[in-house]
Amino acid sequence: MTEKTFTKREQLMAAALSEFSTTDFESASLNQIIKASGISKGVFYYHFENKEALYLALLDEANHQKWAFINDQTANNAPAYESLDIFDRFLYQAQLGIAFAGEHPQHHLLSMQLTKEKGNPIYERAIRHIGSDGNAALSKLIDDAIARGELRPDFDKPFFHRLITHLFQNFYAIFDVDHTNQVQSQLEHYVDFMRNGLSSRSS
Repeated sequence: MTEKTFTKREQLMAAALSEFSTTDFESASLNQIIKASGISKGVFYYHFENKEALYLALLDEANHQKWAFINDQTANNAPAYESLDIFDRFLYQAQLGIAFAGEHPQHHLLSMQLTKEKGNPIYERAIRHIGSDGNAALSKLIDDAIARGELRPDFDKPFFHRLITHLFQNFYAIFDVDHTNQVQSQLEHYVDFMRNGLSSRSS
């Protein structure tokens, strides 16, 4: 990809972020995105097949940036992080997610718009498309916790994977809060709820 082509793609992604972070997928205007990016329709179709392909690419890029931020911060605090159990690791990673949202407010708005799509076909396609980074990290959290004996012995591994994945992925759907201080408070209660029901110390 030439520098000029890369710049046009970046312009397009910036315009798409502006549109999709404030508008639901169905109402988002591809023509408005193309106009705001300052590129031609031909250039758009050189990069993407349609509006959905652009939307999924934008979600994918935002998701990768968030997990790169979380992984970098976790690696920088490896000794402290390694001493945490699964519940405090989740809380730590979620707090980093909140910090990322504070530094990248449009990415946060984009993710909030996605949660509002639940029940629409685009939601399931989007979740399947962007799930790899978060799901891989979550699976490792669960497997490590089972290996360390942190989770209840009367539940099997598939149950933990299904239940914890559901709980982690649906935090915003349950609480539906938009302010950082509310998210932080509810997040701590949520982790306590999971700890009291799933920790080996609670059985």
